[in-house]
Amino acid sequence: MSSVQSTDSSGSSAARTEARPLRAAVVIAGKPGSYAMFEVRTLRADGATLAGALLPELDETLTLRIGDDDVPLDVVVRVVALDRGAAPGVEVRFVGVSAADRQRLEARARQQG
Repeated sequence: MSSVQSTDSSGSSAARTEARPLRAAVVIAGKPGSYAMFEVRTLRADGATLAGALLPELDETLTLRIGDDDVPLDVVVRVVALDRGAAPGVEVRFVGVSAADRQRLEARARQQG
C-alpha cells in the first residue's frame, strides 16, 4: 500500500492509505524474471479473477507471481474460465498451494476486499 498526503477544504492535511493495484505475472521455468500481463480484479483464498488482453487457454496450468515488488508470491494456477468480451479476463484456481502461502493469499484478499 502507498501513503498519500491530501489536503481538505480547510487546509488541513491528512495521510490516507491507497491500495495499489495488485499485479500477476507469468513465470516461465528456466527463465529469469517474469512477464507482467495481468491485473488482479478479485483475489480469493481458492483463486483469482485476472484482467488482461493476452489470455491463456482454458484448463492451462501455469505459474503466476502475484503481488507487488515487496512480497511477491509464486503460485501454480489452472485456468477455469475465460472472458473474451469487452473487458478480457480469466478465472484461475490455485493448485497445490501450501498452508503458509494460502494464509498469505487470504490476508491479501482481505486487504483488497
